[in-house]
Amino acid sequence: FFSDHYDMYVSKKFTPEIEKTEFEEKARLYFRAIGRFLLHVIYDGKNPIPTSVMPELYRNVLLRNCEPDSDDYDDSDVLEHFMNLESKKDKMKENNNKYYGVPFEAYDIEKEGVINEDNFIKDFVPAYMIEKKKKNINALREGLTLNGEFPIDILGCQPLQAISQQFFSNDTCSVEDIIALLRPKYDFEIDDDISKENHDRFMKETMPEALRNLSTKNSSFLLDFVLFVTGSRCIPYTQGMPDFNVSILFDVQKGEKDLPSCHTCENLLHVPWNVYDNDAEVFAKKVEQAVEFGKDGFDMA
Repeated sequence: FFSDHYDMYVSKKFTPEIEKTEFEEKARLYFRAIGRFLLHVIYDGKNPIPTSVMPELYRNVLLRNCEPDSDDYDDSDVLEHFMNLESKKDKMKENNNKYYGVPFEAYDIEKEGVINEDNFIKDFVPAYMIEKKKKNINALREGLTLNGEFPIDILGCQPLQAISQQFFSNDTCSVEDIIALLRPKYDFEIDDDISKENHDRFMKETMPEALRNLSTKNSSFLLDFVLFVTGSRCIPYTQGMPDFNVSILFDVQKGEKDLPSCHTCENLLHVPWNVYDNDAEVFAKKVEQAVEFGKDGFDMA
């Protein structure tokens, strides 16, 4: 939403002013709709917003009404958040020194002089990251606030870290974070002690072992597994959404050799009642195959 491509496209693609105006209005409606989607996710509180959708700098601007040149936005945080955006864009960490000595006009900023250490944070960053994208930001804010009716700025009293953990995804999730989300589920009251013991062992030993082995074997497996079960490649911070979990349903209707299946709307993974005789290697092969098949669709049940 905050890339330079939009500005370049609008400024260079259209020459007739009327075409440019029509495109900008359509873009405004698009960004406003995205803002409303984000507001729904925030208000619903059941699923996290991927961090890539709204990087830290724009979380401060849109959710906390805290702009880079504000006294409430520490210069070191502005610099860190700016460099985080740059590293994602350029696929590598860049040093802000590359901007020093370059005229402002080289970045289509209407300001005389060159960028230097003294004006980088207070002049360059606000102009380059906010003013040039003001139409996008205002349209998103219009959607987030329902045209000013919803007081999203009340979040401004919270620190950025609290907002991030409450509404956004955990980008550093590990296999242990995934395991901590797992919960057993039954469609009926169980009074079979042997089955219950087997299921407990599956939850505490077999499934964790399989997930750990698969994540070691394939670095992308965890995200694929999360996508398979939830329909999204991200999970929340447990502090922000403590009720978010992945339910493991012990399904009496599944054959003992059937692949696991899922319902993403409920974060629900179906496994056979016999849980593959608690063989971690067998379960790993089954769930790996199911996840691979499930990449082209949400619900494999």
